[in-house]
Amino acid sequence: LEAGGRLYVTDWSYDWIEQLDSYAGLIDFEPGKSDAVPEGINAAPIGSDGLSVQATIKDSLMAQWLGLFPGAIANGKSTISHTSASWVMMHDVNSDVKVWVEAEGSSSDGTITGMRPLTVTYNVNKCGKLLFTSYHTEGREDDFFVPTFPDYCGENASPQDRILEFLIFDIA
Repeated sequence: LEAGGRLYVTDWSYDWIEQLDSYAGLIDFEPGKSDAVPEGINAAPIGSDGLSVQATIKDSLMAQWLGLFPGAIANGKSTISHTSASWVMMHDVNSDVKVWVEAEGSSSDGTITGMRPLTVTYNVNKCGKLLFTSYHTEGREDDFFVPTFPDYCGENASPQDRILEFLIFDIA
């Protein structure tokens, strides 16, 4: 990242960000405010299972682009429905981190609720880029018995497929 590379991290791999002192302060993962101090390993996968939310698209260019695909966005919101059991929740982000997508979420035990970022990026030294998402592009039905390519692709791209597609172009 410091030399201009790109890092795409999703869900349970969040510790690749959280456990590095230089990046821990960018995204504050649950279970609560920790500022720039890394929390314990595997502490943030606490999101409620089976989440399907109407997520707010926070960037107008992304929203415009999603509008090119039927069913990807309506009234500034996209349906995000592919999260893992105990998905990783973000508590908050540093002011330098761009929030692209956010939605209401809750922890499995119901003690943590509210609007949470679901997709964020951070520019490192105006050249490198970090991308984190709390969700996946494939459904829970494939968590344990993942079919081989191309069978796992499905017939239509989901809204989060399109969001990640947009961000892959942006991250480049």
